[in-house]
Amino acid sequence: MSPTVLDYFSDIEDPRQKGKVTHSLDKILLISLCGMLCGADDWETIETFAENKQAWLGQFVDMSDGVPSHDTLGRVFSRIRPEQFTQCFIEWVQGFIEQHKDVDKETLSVIALDGKTARRSQDKRNSKSAMHMMNAWCCANQLVLGQLVVDEKTNEITALPDLLKLIDAQGSIITADALNCQKDITQACIESGADYLLAVKGNQPTLHEYIHDYFEKKKPKAYRRPEINFFESSEKNRNRDEIRRCWVADASDLIPNRAEWTSLNSIVRIDRSRTIDEKTSFETHYYICSNNQLSAEEVLSAARQHWQVEIMHWTLDMCFREDEQRARKDYSAENMTIMRQVSMNLLKHDKTPRLSMKRKRLVACMNESYLEKLLFLNT
Repeated sequence: MSPTVLDYFSDIEDPRQKGKVTHSLDKILLISLCGMLCGADDWETIETFAENKQAWLGQFVDMSDGVPSHDTLGRVFSRIRPEQFTQCFIEWVQGFIEQHKDVDKETLSVIALDGKTARRSQDKRNSKSAMHMMNAWCCANQLVLGQLVVDEKTNEITALPDLLKLIDAQGSIITADALNCQKDITQACIESGADYLLAVKGNQPTLHEYIHDYFEKKKPKAYRRPEINFFESSEKNRNRDEIRRCWVADASDLIPNRAEWTSLNSIVRIDRSRTIDEKTSFETHYYICSNNQLSAEEVLSAARQHWQVEIMHWTLDMCFREDEQRARKDYSAENMTIMRQVSMNLLKHDKTPRLSMKRKRLVACMNESYLEKLLFLNT
């Protein structure tokens, strides 16, 4: 039989005592993944799914001992070491990308990094804060590349460099919000073999003020200035009309204390004018960039692609109800997040036309052939 996605997770150590194990780890992982693919978002509904799919599940694992209870599923997931789970997940994603090289080589390789909180994972009784994860999203391949839990005593700024060490970012452009516009993070991006495009706001007041002042003086004539690269795009969609303008200037001799920001070579201004139902709003954003070979058109494209990670977070909340999940004991919240991301990657890359992710999960629940197709999607 062909390998499934779960074969990449075969190296995970079973945390239970061998003599007391009734249901194997591969059986528990298969039931959990298939349950999530079919719309079961918590242990009780995953147990119900397995009870009604025993015959089908028996094609892949030994079901002679029946279905593990929801308590067993939760207990095992709470004890699996998340470092092992994360590493197996990242190896699977890299293998998936290698097997599905259908992305145009000329496509800009953007990896968007952003944090997300699983709000119901908070445990007040044990003084445990809600889990906050740092996620990496590959924009070209439409895949979650990896995740890393942010320690309660730190923040995203310290987690981002650690996440870059886990994933393969070579040759990509790292995008992140203004919180992560930090000198240490620019260094971490370059050390990972990637370039960066980081938003700049008030948390870096000196840098923000300089970029603002520079473009305020130069912007009106930017299209006539050879030292400033300019690009404009427009988009109309029903009652929405949006115009985007991007200016990119070489920062080599412009930024004070530039040497403190590793490989800071360009500064960027992006203006957005959006008209919806005859109401117009304006936004201005500033960025720093390490790659001074990118045109204004490419920079604007990379900045726009960053919003894909926000869409990924929305999908986890709206389709997988992540913010409503109460798994919180030990490592259960982190491991369940990884399993949701495995499911989302598989569903995202199924090419069945005219099916939303919600409808795909419903079809998978009703159609065993479609569920099996998803399970073998990596082959």
